[in-house]
Amino acid sequence: MSDKERDFEAARARHNQTIREAVQSSAYAPISAGGAAVGNMNNAGTPGAAPNKPHQDYNTREINRTMDNMLSSVVLLELEAHLETHREHYGRGGWFNPRICGSSDLTENLRHAVLSDDYLSVIAYASFLLMREKLGIDGLNKKPIGE
Repeated sequence: MSDKERDFEAARARHNQTIREAVQSSAYAPISAGGAAVGNMNNAGTPGAAPNKPHQDYNTREINRTMDNMLSSVVLLELEAHLETHREHYGRGGWFNPRICGSSDLTENLRHAVLSDDYLSVIAYASFLLMREKLGIDGLNKKPIGE
């Protein structure tokens, strides 16, 4: 194994440990442990009672906010590692340059990733297309970030 490959594997191990620690942290422990906070509560917090409008309940909103934050944190870490792996290990890059990779290529790769159940690649290709749209690259209509 080369020094570069050892460095890459060490970085991947550190990355995976960071994700494990984030998921197991006190902020996410009741949810990641499958507690009642996730599965068996209605919006009033009463187990087994008939649910009404959960989006209006404070506890459910907080759980949703926590899970959304956890999702975005884990996706960010996973996507960063995925992009680094493909950039450093496989020499991939240029998603932002239409001369290297057209939007139709990204769309086809996105379709292939969906059909292959490669969800991290789905996120990556969809993100590439989103950024191209936000930046107005390759004939896509420019849309401000946040819209």
